[in-house]
Amino acid sequence: MEKFDYMQRPNLEYIESQYQEFLKNPASVDPEWARFFEGVEFAQNLSQGANSISKKEIDVQNLIETYRTYGHLLADLDPLKLQIRDTSILDLKNFNL
Repeated sequence: MEKFDYMQRPNLEYIESQYQEFLKNPASVDPEWARFFEGVEFAQNLSQGANSISKKEIDVQNLIETYRTYGHLLADLDPLKLQIRDTSILDLKNFNL
């Protein structure tokens, strides 16, 4: 059985009716469906809360992504110093931090 086999078109009306019952009275549906619908609501609340991310959190995320991409430039891989690397992209002032 595939992971989401139950989400086929013929079952959508049933799932929707179960969800409407869950909204009226969570105890009126099977406990497994109740947990499923609780998970759906939890995910919806998370996605709505994603809009409340602060500017600093975005700056930190940008810093993390930049270090993941360019952090290797800070590594001392050239003991003879034959190549000069510009690591200014990693300065904290670029991220308002």
